[in-house]
Amino acid sequence: MLVQLTVDELRELIRAEVAANEKPVKLLYTTKEAAGMLNVEESWLASKARAGLVPFRMLGHYRYFSMSDIETIIDNGRVPVVQVGHDGQRVSADSETPRVKSIQTRDSV
Repeated sequence: MLVQLTVDELRELIRAEVAANEKPVKLLYTTKEAAGMLNVEESWLASKARAGLVPFRMLGHYRYFSMSDIETIIDNGRVPVVQVGHDGQRVSADSETPRVKSIQTRDSV
């Protein structure tokens, strides 16, 4: 028995097979997953959520973030800039006190 398919039929068959093997898109992310997507510490994201500074959703007593919540956090500039100091320690721009002191140069005298 010989089966002949047109190019369009073959394409549709391949699309259907690929779609069947794809993982479903997640609708909600845990604090740990969302922090990883935002490239921030989990504790930072949790504290901002507790303070009501970033959007999130509660299911029972569990906190979740939708993709819309994550995009809003990024769009509103709520994600801190984290830099690494010369001593290898992480320095967050979100901190209250700067760790770098300015020095005088000949030009600034």
